[in-house]
Amino acid sequence: MHKIITEALHFMKVNYLKEKVIKQSDRPESNRIWNYSYEVLKEAIANAMYHRSYQIREPVEIRVYFDKIIILNRPGPDKSITNKDIKNMNFISRTYRNNRIGDFLKELKLTEGRGTGIPKILRKSRENNSPRPVIKTSRNRDYFMMEIPINRSFIEKRIEGKEPDAISLRPSGDQVGSKSGLSADELIILEKCKKESSVIELMGIVGRKNRTKFRDSLIVPLIKQRLIKMTIPDKPKSSKQKYLITEKGKEILDEGKK
Repeated sequence: MHKIITEALHFMKVNYLKEKVIKQSDRPESNRIWNYSYEVLKEAIANAMYHRSYQIREPVEIRVYFDKIIILNRPGPDKSITNKDIKNMNFISRTYRNNRIGDFLKELKLTEGRGTGIPKILRKSRENNSPRPVIKTSRNRDYFMMEIPINRSFIEKRIEGKEPDAISLRPSGDQVGSKSGLSADELIILEKCKKESSVIELMGIVGRKNRTKFRDSLIVPLIKQRLIKMTIPDKPKSSKQKYLITEKGKEILDEGKK
C-alpha cells in the first residue's frame, strides 16, 4: 500500500503539478503557488486508501481534468455523518473503517491521525490560495468523491470544441500503470464492458462528453484490436447498440491484474 501511494504521488507530481512564481511590487519576496497542492493530494489519496472497503473489488480512482482532480473510493462516509456535515466538510465519525491501516499510514507519516485529514486538506488549500475542495456522495453512501479544483491562476482559456483530458489511475497492485500498453481509460472501458454497456454509459465512466471524439479515439481502436465487440454488428449506428468485452479483452485484463 505504501508503494502504491508513493508511486501515485510521484506520477502526479512529475506529470501534473506545476509551480508559478508571482512577483510582488510591494516587497522583494515572490509568491510561489502550485496548480494543486502536493500536501492536499497526499492527504486525499492516503485518506482514500485508508477509508476504502477492501471487501469491494473496486480500486481508488484518480481522474485528472483540465480544471480539477477527482479522487474516488468506495463505499462512502459512515451514515452517522449527516449530509449537512458532509457539505460543511465536518467529519466526526462514530466508527472508523480499517483502524490498523490508519495506524500503519500514520507510522509512515502519510497521515497524521484520525479526524485530521479533512482539516489539513482545507488548511493546505487555503495556504496555496486554491478553491475549497468539494465532497460528494450518493444517497446510499456507496462512494466518496473529492473534487480538488485547480488554482485559479492556472486556468487557461479553453479551445473551442476541445474536450478536457480525463485520465484514471487505478492502482490495484504493486505498480501504477498498465503492463498491457493500453491507456487507463481503455482499461476502464474493458472492465465496464464485462457487461453490455452503451456508449453513454462508457462516456460517463471516463468523463467524456463529445460522443464522436470518444468513439473515434477509444471505441473504434478497441474494436479494431478485437478487445470489445458490438452487440448489434449489422447496425453500427443503432440506438440500441451496446459493447461487450471479447475473450482477447478478458485476457488483457487478466494479465494486468497479475
